[in-house]
Amino acid sequence: MEKVKLKKLKENQKRSNIMKNWFSSFFMTVGVVIVVVAFVPKSPQVSIDFIQEFSEDVIYRVNVIDEDMAIIDDTLVISLENQFEHYQQPLERGMTSGVFSHLTEATKYTLKILGDKGFGLEVLSKTEIITKDSLGAGVISNSLTSPPESQTLSYLIETFASDPYDQVQAFYLDVYTISESEFETEPYFLGRYLINEGISSVELTNIYASNTTLKYEVIGVTEAGEQLFDEVIFHTPVVLWASFYLNQVTYDSASFGAYVENIPGLDVLYEIRLFRKGKLMDTLTVTPFNYEDHMGQESSHGYQFTGLLRNTLYDIEFVATYVDYNTFIPTETILSSLSFETTMIYEYTASVTETEYGFEVLVEGQDPDGVFNQVTYTIYQGYEMDGEIYFYYYDSYSVDLLYDGDQTFRFETVDKPVFGYYQIFVSVNDSEIYEVYIDLATIEHLLNHDTITIH
Repeated sequence: MEKVKLKKLKENQKRSNIMKNWFSSFFMTVGVVIVVVAFVPKSPQVSIDFIQEFSEDVIYRVNVIDEDMAIIDDTLVISLENQFEHYQQPLERGMTSGVFSHLTEATKYTLKILGDKGFGLEVLSKTEIITKDSLGAGVISNSLTSPPESQTLSYLIETFASDPYDQVQAFYLDVYTISESEFETEPYFLGRYLINEGISSVELTNIYASNTTLKYEVIGVTEAGEQLFDEVIFHTPVVLWASFYLNQVTYDSASFGAYVENIPGLDVLYEIRLFRKGKLMDTLTVTPFNYEDHMGQESSHGYQFTGLLRNTLYDIEFVATYVDYNTFIPTETILSSLSFETTMIYEYTASVTETEYGFEVLVEGQDPDGVFNQVTYTIYQGYEMDGEIYFYYYDSYSVDLLYDGDQTFRFETVDKPVFGYYQIFVSVNDSEIYEVYIDLATIEHLLNHDTITIH
């Protein structure tokens, strides 16, 4: 009997050890999964693109690319120091130019770029410099002084120039625009501005805000000719070429018209986002406009949400996402927002009979909530060009629907237009809300025959 109890005790102990191993393995596995999915931001790319030492001044230009925003905001700085002196200035992501002044001549300094990635300030890049008398010049700041959304832009450009041995007759700032078009390969010269020795400024105005690339060149004119001391290339603020509107609302769908153009050198993702009670329900991607498409004609029904709830309020955001030209920071902008409400349920049909002089149209519906109150006839005149047929709006008129309880109806005779090409659209609509309509039938005439399409 004791042996049996001892055997059972050993078996229970064995099962207990197995269960402990299982749980141990499970928690170790969970721990591994957590480590794998943890987000590790990409390290910033930091470069010192331009630096020039003078007797008491140092001008610099640095570039910080921080795609994953690894650096904590407002912690990015540039410092210049030695064992006796320490100077510090704030930096921005992207390109920053500046100057350290009132330094000690013929002295060694360390230039550092520092930022906090969550563990205190750390050195992201550094170099050694020695102040000395030297010939040189460069751009030390480039400030946008007009609102970024203005049609024309203004900049205040500060420069520094040093000519300790009187080698330069004059310093100038030359300004160019650079086109992204393959047909314009040469920069376009905008103007030349005289700059003085030391720190001076130039005001640049009336720059057309059209995603322009600007180039500054700091030139010194000597007896031997012109010498290039500095060159700065940057983009004006991003201008998004886009339009968006609500086209049609039914009891279970909504369609939108959206027009966006490609911007040379900039990848932009355009999205239409659908929300209900603050919750994102669906997303549509908008395709940029293609100039090769038939004379720019677009389908306003090209972007549509379906399967919606009847008599329900929805919110829409038209959003653009891109990486900024100058800061390299991922940017999201809401270009437009609107709300709409789906209708109650209805059911409509249309029948069309051709006669010698026109078309007899009968519209019938089940519309207990009175969603629609009119029948509208819209006429388009057509023309042929290069073997293609194009239509443009000619005329439209509406007649009231008639009611018999929950039933609606309307009988109408539509005259035939005299054009060689035409289209007649038959629809029911709400006279107060433009977007609430449905197309029921299309009558199309192409020179020698008629086509009737029932939707």
